[in-house]
Amino acid sequence: MATATAWNGFKESEKNRIPSQVLYKTLFGETEADEIRNREALIKGITILKVEERLRQLLNKQTTQKCIDIVTRTVWNTFYDQVWRVRCEKVQDWENKSNITNKMKRGARAREKSKKK
Repeated sequence: MATATAWNGFKESEKNRIPSQVLYKTLFGETEADEIRNREALIKGITILKVEERLRQLLNKQTTQKCIDIVTRTVWNTFYDQVWRVRCEKVQDWENKSNITNKMKRGARAREKSKKK
């Protein structure tokens, strides 16, 4: 999804020169380990230097930056919508079912800080 979004933003000449599969492999790597590492970085809003260097070999500086911006934003937004928001809703439901209040949570943090001292 992120790759398609970035690729669609390319000029026609760039689309003809760089197939979307090549862009995907450039952004996420060849192996599963590379893909995991690159996705984790993108979720944090960063790009691994090797990825940026490979993109610069394919694209000009301006298009490289635009591509990185689009992919980073798309990956982060997807993570937020599909993982983070769902997690927060489940935690809130659990807290409500367990009768855990904000006051109780603040009190727990204060107790933890005093134990560390």
